[in-house]
Amino acid sequence: GPFWNIRLAEAIGDIPPGLLHRLGGDPGGVGPHIRDETDGPFLTPERAQTAARAAKVNGPVRVFLRAGTWYLAQPLICTADDAGTQEAPVVWRSFPGEQVTLCGGLPVTGWKQGEGGLWTAFVRDAEHLGGKELIVAGRRQIRARHPNFDPQHPTTGGYLFARAPKGWTGGFGARVGSIHNPGDWLEYQLDLTAAGEYTLWLYYGAANKPFGNERMDGRTQVQLDGGAPIPLINLPDTGDWGTFAWSDCAKLTLPAGRHVLRWTNNQGGGLNLDAWALSDDPAWKPAGTDLKPAAEGRHALVIQCECFSGSHGTQMTVDKYVDPTGLKCYFDPGALHAWPASPDKLLHAFIYEGGLCSNTVVPVAAIDEAQGLLTTTRKPGGYMIEVGARLFVDNVREALDAPGEWYLNRATGVLSWLPDQAGFAGQDAILSNVDRLIELRDGAAWLRLEGLTFEATDYALPTQDWYHSDSASIWLRAAEHCQIAGCRFTNLGATAVVMVGACHHNAVTDNEIAYCGAGGVTINGNPDNRHLGAAAEGAPAEANLIAGNHIHHTGLLLKHGNPVCLNSAERNAVLNNTIHDVPRMGILLTADCGGNRIEQNDIRRTSLETGDTGAIYAYAVNKLPEPNVIAGNVIVDSVGMGTTQEGEIRSPHYAWGIYIDGESSGFQVHDNLVVRTVLGGVFINGGHGNVVENNVLVDGAESQFMYSDYAQRGIGNVFRRNLLVWTKPEARLGLGNQKDVMHLNSDDNLFWHNGAPVPELAGMQERGFELNSVVADPLFVDPGNDDYTLRPDSPALKLGFKPLDLSGVGAKGWRAP
Repeated sequence: GPFWNIRLAEAIGDIPPGLLHRLGGDPGGVGPHIRDETDGPFLTPERAQTAARAAKVNGPVRVFLRAGTWYLAQPLICTADDAGTQEAPVVWRSFPGEQVTLCGGLPVTGWKQGEGGLWTAFVRDAEHLGGKELIVAGRRQIRARHPNFDPQHPTTGGYLFARAPKGWTGGFGARVGSIHNPGDWLEYQLDLTAAGEYTLWLYYGAANKPFGNERMDGRTQVQLDGGAPIPLINLPDTGDWGTFAWSDCAKLTLPAGRHVLRWTNNQGGGLNLDAWALSDDPAWKPAGTDLKPAAEGRHALVIQCECFSGSHGTQMTVDKYVDPTGLKCYFDPGALHAWPASPDKLLHAFIYEGGLCSNTVVPVAAIDEAQGLLTTTRKPGGYMIEVGARLFVDNVREALDAPGEWYLNRATGVLSWLPDQAGFAGQDAILSNVDRLIELRDGAAWLRLEGLTFEATDYALPTQDWYHSDSASIWLRAAEHCQIAGCRFTNLGATAVVMVGACHHNAVTDNEIAYCGAGGVTINGNPDNRHLGAAAEGAPAEANLIAGNHIHHTGLLLKHGNPVCLNSAERNAVLNNTIHDVPRMGILLTADCGGNRIEQNDIRRTSLETGDTGAIYAYAVNKLPEPNVIAGNVIVDSVGMGTTQEGEIRSPHYAWGIYIDGESSGFQVHDNLVVRTVLGGVFINGGHGNVVENNVLVDGAESQFMYSDYAQRGIGNVFRRNLLVWTKPEARLGLGNQKDVMHLNSDDNLFWHNGAPVPELAGMQERGFELNSVVADPLFVDPGNDDYTLRPDSPALKLGFKPLDLSGVGAKGWRAP
């Protein structure tokens, strides 16, 4: 049919006359022909957008961008006014055979070489620019930092470590966590100087709403000296596991003297405990951590929760020191400096258990060198910075001392850089500015972006949350039937593509996404689309499609920047992507996630900088009848990293291949190959109705498969017809504790520990479980070269195992419908 073709000239330079041609048919429709126009090429994308809106009435529209780099000072915003239709879509693409880059930065020119190899350039209006990333010759540079980045050890070097304050022996900020299992208990000894009617207060954090329980009232209890249980009340969610509040949760009649107080979690559910308090003063109410004394003649006693005399908790964690205000971070005295010439310093620190979960980036308010105390302007959010956490400080002019480092003085506009490459003469330098390049929003539909490169965006701080960056080169909101295909995203400050709200029937396919400060593709909040009708012909049947992409080296700034993130996202498809070299998960599902398909993805070298993680990770609630399906994926080298309280980095550490966490339920996990993990190929941590079958799990360093029914309500979980093969002598099968495994339907599996006995299996069979499972060599074709194809005489086939067909895994196997 007829279409409009609108060409754009380069953004800078002379515009050749007569370059613009509009192609179209006469109203009678005799086929396309070239018709000369007199208005010349358009100088800006915004002008072409205006023409495209006018052209829609005559049929489909194609906007061709000519070769070169387009520096956008603000996002190109497409709304319902720009929408196409199924019959007449609007396509923005590069001109055939030409390279087009949409850039979120500004070219830096006028470089001058000074002493010590330092180059400087003047940046106009520096105080108003984003200015957080410098790209030189296609490579992102390092903002001046201390300690210096260590190129020989990029993930394990270049850090200081958080310490406890000198002389600290316990107090607020040291917490007891992961005591969410029925039967977990803590016991305390306390001395009262006076008898009386006491109010028991608890300083705690809780966020149980995602698990269907917003209050812990009546779920836990205390006993005094072995007496009758007293249920604890008035325990609503505090909003976050790291947000703490006081609650008057019980009344106790106590005689003077020594007593034993036992707390028990008798119904399950989470609490993070910081401190108890007892007072016989009716007017005394604790607030925060700076507690006032009781009235004269009255008493108040504070008990730190980590100071228990006895305990039981299969997953319990006990903190050493965390600043209760969330604003202070201690370090070895003298390891950091005040750096008065750098007013906008930023602290980069890993959080939770010495850095297992993620990292935070927060502004520095002050640094006291002698005390070894850094104070931030705001709380890091989520988990706190704990002792042992890795950290560094950047945006420090005084620390500009290593090749590749740079600093922008916003007051003077002077950009300083130490080249890390020979022969630099001031060419090809870009300073980031805007954090979004294109927005498809508010009714944008049937728009396609094709064959474009997106580069050098900035990023906004703070982010909305770990999972969702507010900055993205392409931002979709309430958009439908839009496609992003065959594009390249590189050197971005944050995320490549973000969809928020009611986005549906959009597709992100055949793109390369690399070197992003945050994530690759994020879908954040499309549960409103549960009742989507049938897709139009040629559009994905799912709410949104992420397929055939090559995504690597994400999370360079924000370590929770996963290649694919589904956050409150339902009925989406993540298919045939190639993912590798990332700091945390490869694919994440969290919050309300149901009916999603995660299939045929090739995921390698994940969890390189964090722990308690998996290449595919779920912490999700499924409210749909359809399961989440994880099938036909290849996962290799889920590594994991953590830090001890003393600052020793451990890797490999605390990682799985496929991790179904936090009572996530209704997952179908089948036909996956998972190779070289730490704690196992699959972990079901609570939940019900999860079926794990026909998977090949190879060489977990410590264990192969784990199952925990910590909430003691896990029914309908199945582990069947899987092959578990491991070679390290010290590794074990795993499974789980005896009480939990008794609730797991596990049978018809093959286990092979290089010919060694498998004592866990023998113990299960003695109790009447795993009766059809066998210990036998699966007869892989060439495991030494990661070929886990089965030979025709493999004993696994007799168990009903179906050989995996992995020939089409990854981006190479994607074929657009």
